[in-house]
Amino acid sequence: DVVDHDPAIWRGVRDATLLGAAPGDAVWRLSLPPSAAPAACAALAGFRLLLDWGGGLIWVAGPATEAAHSTVIRAAHAGTFTLFRAPDGLRSGVPVVPAEPAPLAAIAARVKAAMDPGGILNPGRIRAGV
Repeated sequence: DVVDHDPAIWRGVRDATLLGAAPGDAVWRLSLPPSAAPAACAALAGFRLLLDWGGGLIWVAGPATEAAHSTVIRAAHAGTFTLFRAPDGLRSGVPVVPAEPAPLAAIAARVKAAMDPGGILNPGRIRAGV
């Protein structure tokens, strides 16, 4: 039975609550080609997973440790990742998103400086120094 009209289901997908993450768990969002999903899921054995977009979007819940973060980064090698939710201790010690190539990082820094000259809008939240 497919229930696609219940707003609670879609809120659960949006908020990643369908993962059943424990209160101290970290939650990552991986975006990758759907053809890469089987390998990513195999690399994430032991984590809780929720697939959407035909496998192109994978929500991952697991321990809030640097080792788990490294495992998720390796699993996302065909695409990209975002550390969506984590305790401050993990969030402050690991990248929240992948590093940008230097030319793109320079553009992002200039845009940030133009839009937020005082540096008051979420300083360092995504990347250190930005």
